[in-house]
Formats: sequence, C-alpha cells, structure tokens
Amino acid sequence: MPEIVEAFASTLPNPDFTAVRKLQNSLVSDYRDDFSKHVDMRDSPAVTTLRLNQVWDSIPSQLAKENKKFVYGVV
Repeated sequence: MPEIVEAFASTLPNPDFTAVRKLQNSLVSDYRDDFSKHVDMRDSPAVTTLRLNQVWDSIPSQLAKENKKFVYGVV
C-alpha cells in the first residue's frame, strides 16, 4: 500500500489516477495469487481456491450494507 500512496503523492498536484489504479489492481491480483498458497492439498485445490475467490469478491458488497458485517453464509 505505501507504494500506491507514494505513486499518488509523487504526481500531485495532477495525480496520475491511471498509474495508481494499475498498482491497486496489481495488489489485488497478488492477493488472489496468494490464496493458492493457503489451500489444504487434501481437499480439491481448484474448488477451495474458487471458494476463497468468492469470499474475496463478496467482501465489498457485504461491507457496503448498512450493518457492515461480513456473513460467510451469504457467499
């Protein structure tokens, strides 16, 4: 995250939002790539990784709700 903040701050007063968004997308992609490192190989790795991605994808919409609680069963 500091890299993204620095990229934003270094381009002020005319911030380069395209470069910042590219770094943010790269960070999210890195998180997704790390999911496979935490999968129990006795289970189906592809299914577990898919489920982890579903949980990850549901976080923003669940936290946008009024009660701001994450409910795993909603995934």
